[in-house]
Amino acid sequence: MSKALTEDIHHLGMTRRLRVVQQWSTGASLAGAMVGSLALAAGCVSLVDTPAQELARNRWTVCHARVTGTELNTVQRDGRISFWYSGAGESQTMLECLREAAKMGPDLPEPIAQRRPDGSGGGGGAM
Repeated sequence: MSKALTEDIHHLGMTRRLRVVQQWSTGASLAGAMVGSLALAAGCVSLVDTPAQELARNRWTVCHARVTGTELNTVQRDGRISFWYSGAGESQTMLECLREAAKMGPDLPEPIAQRRPDGSGGGGGAM
C-alpha cells in the first residue's frame, strides 16, 4: 500500500471519528438542553403559590398591618406560616390575629412563631 493511500485512509478514519464525536456531542448537548429545560419548567411551577399559600399570605398581610414587631419567614406549600417576632407580646398578638382570620375561611396549619434570630435585621416582613 502506498504512503499516500495509507495517509488517505488514516485521514478518512480520523474524519469519520471526528464526525461521530461531533454527532454524539450535538446529541448530548440537545439532551442536556432538554433536561435543563424540563428542570427549569419544574422549578417555575414551584414559584407559583398554591391556593393555601395565597390564603396564608392574604391573612398575613391583614394581620401584619395591625401587629408590629413581626416578620414573615416562610409560607409553606400547605399554607403554614412561619414568622419571627421581637417580643412575646407581638408573637401572641399575631397568633391571635391569624386565628381570628382563620374563622372567615378554610383552615390552615397552625402558624409557627419563632424569636427573631440575632442579626436578622428585623425588617417589616410584609412579604
